[in-house]
Amino acid sequence: MPGPPFFHRRGDLVIREAPADRVPVAVFEGRVPTPRERRQILRAGLGLHLVSVPREAAGLEFLRDFHGLTSLGIVGTGLDTRPIAAIGSLRELELTVPGAPETDLSSLPDLERYSGLLRGFETVLDAPALARASFSETWRGTLPKLPPSLTSLTLTGARNVSSIAADGPGPCLSELVIEGARRFDLGSLRGMSDLRILSLERIGLIRGAATLAALPIRELGIVDCRGFDEIDPLARIADAEVTVVGPLGGALRAVAERSTARWSFFRS
Repeated sequence: MPGPPFFHRRGDLVIREAPADRVPVAVFEGRVPTPRERRQILRAGLGLHLVSVPREAAGLEFLRDFHGLTSLGIVGTGLDTRPIAAIGSLRELELTVPGAPETDLSSLPDLERYSGLLRGFETVLDAPALARASFSETWRGTLPKLPPSLTSLTLTGARNVSSIAADGPGPCLSELVIEGARRFDLGSLRGMSDLRILSLERIGLIRGAATLAALPIRELGIVDCRGFDEIDPLARIADAEVTVVGPLGGALRAVAERSTARWSFFRS
């Protein structure tokens, strides 16, 4: 009988090869790799994904054996994630480990992608090569100034995020997703001259819409947002695909009639 999509066996290992995986990933649920399996993973250039690590391995000290590992994901609670800092070869990291101690990820020289919780892992934004970051439950942490290397940022559960820090050299963001903010000031995006894709999702109040006309936006999403402090400036958006989903559709249709952008409207 075939297994779930994207999963197959390679010897004793369960391997995941999903579209988002840069390398095939060995998945362990409820146990950790044996020394032999660790060597096998490294020889084959596989990634590692851990789910429900057993209590006796909660210190994650075995991760210190994974020099050369490029992809790591961990989902669980009660884990000490600090040994991850010793894996200098990591290029992508996924951490959904609530309650983990503060973990210094700034010393990972090749880390390009991070996804997961923000709280306890804020130092990932000091990793010198970080290009793509996706933070969940952003309200539980503090969003520091973004690094210039960052090109893609997703913030979900971002109810306390009202702006993006922009003092000094800012990030080269080309893609930004803000979800769940109580209010957000688009004026904080002023100067982001590379921003092409912007998605505003489930935001209570959006301020500073006039800023959008000065940005090189090519795709704008307004999804289940509650309101703008002013909507007339949206008519000045040009050469963009604008998608509106949810309650603002009625108000924004009148704006769309005065805009040269291409607007699409959908019910939520």
